[in-house]
Amino acid sequence: MTTNYELAFITEAEEAPILKETEELIASLSGKVIDKKDWGRRDFAYLINGKSKGYYFIWQIELSGSKVKSFKTSLNLNNKIMRYLLLRNDK
Repeated sequence: MTTNYELAFITEAEEAPILKETEELIASLSGKVIDKKDWGRRDFAYLINGKSKGYYFIWQIELSGSKVKSFKTSLNLNNKIMRYLLLRNDK
């Protein structure tokens, strides 16, 4: 059974390969991206990895609950993603 999640993540650069990699990762875990929002480049409240700005993305995704741990592990290992937050969306 799939569950809806909201994935917010920050990248250093607005590069299509980073976004494509993330979307392919979701697809490889039998999930799908429902909606994508690009918040653009924003200033940080504090430095992250020595950077003061980053690109924010908010995606609505569907993913099986049993695949969430694997998904988070892959995000943690991706050096191109500076920070992420995955929240369950119970709408």
